[in-house]
Amino acid sequence: MNKIKIKYLLAILIAFIAIDILVRIYYCRGIYLVFNSQEFNNLATPLISFFGFIGLIITARIALNQFKLQLSVNYFEYYQNVTIKILTENTFSISTLELLDFVSYVHGRHIDLLKFPSYWDDLKRFKSGENIYSAGRDYDLILGQVRLFRTKLGLLLKRYELLIVEIKNHKYLDNSHKDILFRELFDNQILNYIFGLQYIESDKELMEIVENLYIAFMPYSKEMLPFFDDTFYDLRKLVTENVEFKKYLEGNDK
Repeated sequence: MNKIKIKYLLAILIAFIAIDILVRIYYCRGIYLVFNSQEFNNLATPLISFFGFIGLIITARIALNQFKLQLSVNYFEYYQNVTIKILTENTFSISTLELLDFVSYVHGRHIDLLKFPSYWDDLKRFKSGENIYSAGRDYDLILGQVRLFRTKLGLLLKRYELLIVEIKNHKYLDNSHKDILFRELFDNQILNYIFGLQYIESDKELMEIVENLYIAFMPYSKEMLPFFDDTFYDLRKLVTENVEFKKYLEGNDK
């Protein structure tokens, strides 16, 4: 029983004791109790009605709290199923766990591209401002695989952003349910992404991959062509710049 309920019960008990004392003072004459039923009814009826009304309010509040709790449970189960579904998805032969292991993926594709000197020549010319197209080049098959992976990874990260904001702002979810959902989501999925970025940024060789891995060469939308473009870091900004998520990242902040 919480402190608020205890206070309510104490207040009601004190009120009953006070009423009992007043009734006894009013009706007691000497040793014997002189009882006037009409006067007693005049006094007792409004008091009974008042306490009946108070009881009705308490009952209504208890029922409302139970309704809110059940509603929160329903939404909790829904979002829990959503997070599990995301974690276990596998489309185009790429699973969520493989997407979250993007460090291994980009390292492997970097090794593959080292076999194509033309990629590095085109990359240098592209960065210098020349109009270079990767379409039809001998390395474009690899870039096609990279584009598919990056597109799916980008969609996954955006889904995480939207899901986190939706749960955080949900008015029917109890805070304890939100906490459980966030802990499960961060522990099983989000932290894989955070750790991956931390690992990349602490390794000189991997940082070179960040600078040199592109999904294509085209003379337009150049800011969208690096694998690690600005949008890649939006999810990290969301969870690290909000103090409410700090406890889910404790010991893991960069």
